[in-house]
Amino acid sequence: MKKILLSMVLLQTLTTTAFAIAPEAPEQIKNLKVKPQGEILFEKHCMLCHNLKHVSELTEGIRFAPSMLDVSNRMKENILVPDEDIKRFTMISFIKEYVKNPSFDYSIYDNTGTNPYDLMPTIEVPEKDLQLIAEWIYDKVSKEKFN
Repeated sequence: MKKILLSMVLLQTLTTTAFAIAPEAPEQIKNLKVKPQGEILFEKHCMLCHNLKHVSELTEGIRFAPSMLDVSNRMKENILVPDEDIKRFTMISFIKEYVKNPSFDYSIYDNTGTNPYDLMPTIEVPEKDLQLIAEWIYDKVSKEKFN
């Protein structure tokens, strides 16, 4: 009998505590920062060489690849299409194709000796991952100015 009574008191305490916490839970959930899938995949496939820093945050020394902020800003500035949907489609297509087949002929950085970066190596990224990465770069990264 004591075990049953103790169980009922414990259950009532847990229930009361759960209901007391419940009204705050939605606010806590709203404040959670969930990374977009494209960002997670960028970190997995691209962050070994690229970063997401501004010029003022870059440190001296060897970098393997330019900041993705700079890359995305240059691409967006050089795609001279008035329609935003066509610009988005063009940039996403370019990113996907360039990752699969990097070339100085299509690089947004010149090959005149002033470019401190080598040609990007070909890397194997699944098509669906590449699509999500390219969309994230256009939708989020290219909206932030590289300065």
